[in-house]
Amino acid sequence: MRVAILAAIFLIGCRNPASPGVQTGQTVPTKNSGEYAVIGEDVFPVESKKVFLRPGKYKDISNISKLENLTHLKMNFNPIRDITPLRHLKKLEELGLSGTMVTDLQPLSDLPHLHTVELFKLSDYGSINLDNLPPSLRLLRVSKDFPIEKLRAFKRKRHECKIEIYDHTGTVDEFRL
Repeated sequence: MRVAILAAIFLIGCRNPASPGVQTGQTVPTKNSGEYAVIGEDVFPVESKKVFLRPGKYKDISNISKLENLTHLKMNFNPIRDITPLRHLKKLEELGLSGTMVTDLQPLSDLPHLHTVELFKLSDYGSINLDNLPPSLRLLRVSKDFPIEKLRAFKRKRHECKIEIYDHTGTVDEFRL
């Protein structure tokens, strides 16, 4: 039973069981199971490797930098604008930013293991600079409405990066010059 509860917390987080005085940005020690980072209304074990933030619940992810062991992070369909705290997640390999309000990818530029990024249905493609994605990137997933000129410019510089374009049905096309 304890394993099942910890697994649920590990994969999707849970409601903040701490006292009402615990705020986002704090780390909460518990009796037997280590420390948890409070992000919004949810808590995650600081040793988490995969986190999927529930859609529509998060604007502020400042405390996510405490989850230093993260390899997979999905923040899809949250009103997140600032991803600066992600620059501390040096083990991050896969990142989902679909449906967010992110316009600046600079915090991702120095993540040495980041190989996959999803950018479907962003609120503003105009400010997105794909050159800020790290050299380690091998797969970029975008929606069909992503500006083709930005994809062309990126692909000319990054031949080794595969670009997948998804339509509303989930059909995938590989982008080629």
